[in-house]
Amino acid sequence: MKGTLATLLFVFSLFSCEQKQVPPIKGVRDTDETYTPGLGDMMLKMQTRHAKLWFSGINENWELADFQLHEMEEVIEDIQKYKGEEEEIKLLTMILAPLDSVDAAVDAKDLERFKSSYENLTTTCNSCHVASKHPYNVVKVPDGPMFSNQDFSPVSK
Repeated sequence: MKGTLATLLFVFSLFSCEQKQVPPIKGVRDTDETYTPGLGDMMLKMQTRHAKLWFSGINENWELADFQLHEMEEVIEDIQKYKGEEEEIKLLTMILAPLDSVDAAVDAKDLERFKSSYENLTTTCNSCHVASKHPYNVVKVPDGPMFSNQDFSPVSK
């Protein structure tokens, strides 16, 4: 009987609690719009992964290179998902074969094959930029790491 009474009191207390409204945050609009990054933002992510892929590969950190490749594939999926209606996005598929080539070089842990595949990937990126009427956006093999706070060397196990 005590257990039943305690349960009833607990349930009653839940229903009797006053529900307070959380006041709106100043400067934030009430909207149904969801933020979607722009194509430039997504391409910046791709450029970052492209550079990190290079330094991972030339340092023969194949595990990190593989990670960067998969991150690039995720960016491509996001671009297709959020910007797929744009005509120029249909051209994006041209980099899939060069990405596969880089992936095969990474899997084989073949530095020379990685370098040539990566250069082909970079050339294909630029071909896509030209075809999509953005020839002024030229990508190149990086000279130096843009992330001085990351060590691209393989981890000792």
